[in-house]
Amino acid sequence: MPPAVNRGLGILTAAMFGTACTQFRINHEGHYVRNRSRAELAKYIFPDESASRKILACYFAIPGGIGLGSFIAAIVLPFILYRCPDLLNRPAKCGSCSSTSTA
Repeated sequence: MPPAVNRGLGILTAAMFGTACTQFRINHEGHYVRNRSRAELAKYIFPDESASRKILACYFAIPGGIGLGSFIAAIVLPFILYRCPDLLNRPAKCGSCSSTSTA
């Protein structure tokens, strides 16, 4: 496939998944580096691993961590922004702007 077509399909695919094209490409290339390695075989239980621990990690830890993290962030972040209003209300730093009016 020509590089221009490949790049165009990468941009289209990234738009469908709601991510940046370069992030999608880097993660995909990383997948090929780790392909069939122990880190990539999340659902395969090796003889030296506990089956129950592997099942819990696969089906509860990852979605639970994302879901729980989103829930906690939705509750905590508004309070952080409320307690630190100067983070959002900083004056502009430009030469032509002045903080006082001369009118």
